[in-house]
Amino acid sequence: MNTTKINLVTNSVLVCVISIFWLGVVWRLLDYSENYIGINFYYVVFLCVFLFFTSWVAFKNDHGAMAKYGLVYAVISMLGLAFLYFGNILLPYEIWLEKGMPERLFF
Repeated sequence: MNTTKINLVTNSVLVCVISIFWLGVVWRLLDYSENYIGINFYYVVFLCVFLFFTSWVAFKNDHGAMAKYGLVYAVISMLGLAFLYFGNILLPYEIWLEKGMPERLFF
């Protein structure tokens, strides 16, 4: 198996895992009124950074549109995580307590 296939498979798996995370976030926001969650979801940041770098390597080696989509998806996901955190939309429980139990502004 050459590095092109390994890189494309890695990017595809990372995109799938991050997409499952975002589906869970949407479900949590729509189904529950609380804006905290019992787990720390910051591990997704590491997945996004890994997706960004593997997509960057693929982009530099001219591996097509999948690399561009991976770059864009990683950046949008990192911005979305920052929006969740700084907008007090969905926070890990400990951080929610440290911030004084802020209310969600919508939903």
